[in-house]
Amino acid sequence: MKFISTFEKHKKEPKISVDEYIRSRCIQLGKSVLDHKIVYLDTNFWINLRDVSLGRKSSKVAIDFYEKVMELVRLGTYIFPISEDIFLEVLNQTDEVTINETVTLIDSLSKGVSLISLDERVSLELLHFMHDSTGSEVYNCKELVWTKLTYNMGFTTPVNDRIDEKLDQLIQKAFVDQMWAISLSDMIEVMKKNGGSLFPKRPSLADSLNRGKFEHAHENISFQEMFLSELAGILDIYKSEFPRIMAIIYKQKTGNSATENEINNSKSGRLLFNLIYNLFKLGKAKDKFPTIGVLAGLYAATRWDKTQKFEDNDIHDFRHAASALPYADYFFTEKGLAHLITQKSTEYDKLYSCNVQSKIKGASEALSETKAKSLNPTAYA
Repeated sequence: MKFISTFEKHKKEPKISVDEYIRSRCIQLGKSVLDHKIVYLDTNFWINLRDVSLGRKSSKVAIDFYEKVMELVRLGTYIFPISEDIFLEVLNQTDEVTINETVTLIDSLSKGVSLISLDERVSLELLHFMHDSTGSEVYNCKELVWTKLTYNMGFTTPVNDRIDEKLDQLIQKAFVDQMWAISLSDMIEVMKKNGGSLFPKRPSLADSLNRGKFEHAHENISFQEMFLSELAGILDIYKSEFPRIMAIIYKQKTGNSATENEINNSKSGRLLFNLIYNLFKLGKAKDKFPTIGVLAGLYAATRWDKTQKFEDNDIHDFRHAASALPYADYFFTEKGLAHLITQKSTEYDKLYSCNVQSKIKGASEALSETKAKSLNPTAYA
């Protein structure tokens, strides 16, 4: 593991808060990422690359794809970032050889870049919408969704209220710099040393989803009604965060902070819930809330198809789609999910201008469409 020491640097910048510092690093990173074509691979495509790398797959199509990916990364044309769901699925591998090769590939192809967690993206998209709607100057949301691999499940930093506040802030910023430089291989090694096993598998939700699907099948007479039902369910999951989002807007507009009691008793969360729901209902949401919209649409599409049942991997698949479609130029995934995304009732590939492919040959051909351009070698530092 490479150790970074930036204490002296941060001693000279005491006025920069931890939040301001991490935001500046993410913005810098985001600008660098957007200089390149972004490809989101689902876990199956990562496994295909891994198997070629290990010599376990020798078909011409698979090898051609592997070589194309390696060439484009070397030339600096493309970047292959991951998400928290790729991270979790990779950690479910039990064979040490395969997991080591997979994380080595991810370190190389992703350049250490990941999307922020899904929950963080939901909050970011809502805040971005509110700022934009109230006339505030905002960054492109696509610049703000990127972080380093160590933070793909959320941002954390050590806090010690027993020491001087300025010293604590200096330590936190130096800690961010250290975490910024850690590779996925480093993370896996540390996790193994501190516990052996990685992450437990998530419980199966397919049976409960299928029961709900068939028990409530009669309640929606159109796909739009089905979509709105799913949307309401997803909004309900996040509704406890809505008052806090509104409190952030309030503080930025007035300079005053709402008390915890005011936040808990505020009706602003319900107003935001209704606003989002009605924007979708009236067809005016467009691409404003992509994570929520894609999730609701894919759950609705699966429920609307009377012959299709939910499978255990659907939850991860839908989250992959909600990660890739709004923020990547290409999404390579399995056939079933590609069909859900591109069918007439959803057409999320068109809405977000994302090239969706399910076959290795099609993915390889898609990557051949863009000419190479040079890469700034320090862009992802």
